[in-house]
Amino acid sequence: MFTGKIISSGVEFEDYIVDFLNGLSMKAKKTGSNDGGIDIVCKAVMPVTGEVKMFYIQCKYHNRPITKAPVQEVYTGTHYYDKTASAYPVVITNNRASFETRNYARQLGVEIIADSEWAEISSVQHYQKITSPVTHTGLLGLILTKIANDKVYLAKILEEETPTAVDDKEQLKLELISEFDEAEEHLKEAAYLQDLASKHSQRALSLQKKAIIKNLEYG
Repeated sequence: MFTGKIISSGVEFEDYIVDFLNGLSMKAKKTGSNDGGIDIVCKAVMPVTGEVKMFYIQCKYHNRPITKAPVQEVYTGTHYYDKTASAYPVVITNNRASFETRNYARQLGVEIIADSEWAEISSVQHYQKITSPVTHTGLLGLILTKIANDKVYLAKILEEETPTAVDDKEQLKLELISEFDEAEEHLKEAAYLQDLASKHSQRALSLQKKAIIKNLEYG
């Protein structure tokens, strides 16, 4: 999904993420043992503004969807390592995150890069352009910007991240953005469940077909 390289362990996944981020001109390194919930620390300098951001990353290489646990761990670990406003907690997984996990992460301000985000990264790598109507801030937005070298998208990110005085109109805008974000998570969950339902339907039809054939042969 995210690489042609065969990865068979969490350690290899962490190494891949470090190489991937460093290949995009960021400075990423593993924390080693006793990591306090943080596997990788990544320093990134925002284009144009020169703002330095520190991403504290927990990697989860799983054969099942991630739960709320790594979200809580990376949130706690980030605030232990760095109490400044430039510290951003991130969970990166090869699998998916349920709506409940994503909603919990959104409330804590933890970014998740999971199956749908990797699909978007893969699309941008293939087409060398960003087609999503959603403006992603955080680590994902920076990754997409660097891959596509899209200055227009970067300008949108910087606009999203620029603090402004909040009046009634701006408050309504923030509430709408929050609701759109939640709607996006619902759509991701719906797409996953539709795909799962389709696979179960195909399996059921296959079993029915086998049963009919056996009935005809031995009936």
